[in-house]
Amino acid sequence: MPARDRSKRKYGFGDHSAPTKREVLEIVERGKEVNSARLAELMKIDLNHASRLLRGYWSEGLLHRELKTRRYGGIRYLFSLTGTGRAKLKYFRDKKI
Repeated sequence: MPARDRSKRKYGFGDHSAPTKREVLEIVERGKEVNSARLAELMKIDLNHASRLLRGYWSEGLLHRELKTRRYGGIRYLFSLTGTGRAKLKYFRDKKI
């Protein structure tokens, strides 16, 4: 199966293409614990899009989600890879996807 040409796909504003599942999982792996703001910053995507990606991969069982309370109120979620997420990332790397 030929590699996908992502150069023509666009997401939101600017000229950034939508991130792949592999790219998101790799960022979470490197960051140990990642929140949506950090993912958005690293991938140069909208904060809401980053949040949807992380929440979606969490619902698939690829990410663990931990609730953190902020010192001055509010909450944030930190995401890390689950065993299933690590296995999926290994699959992507082995298949060169």
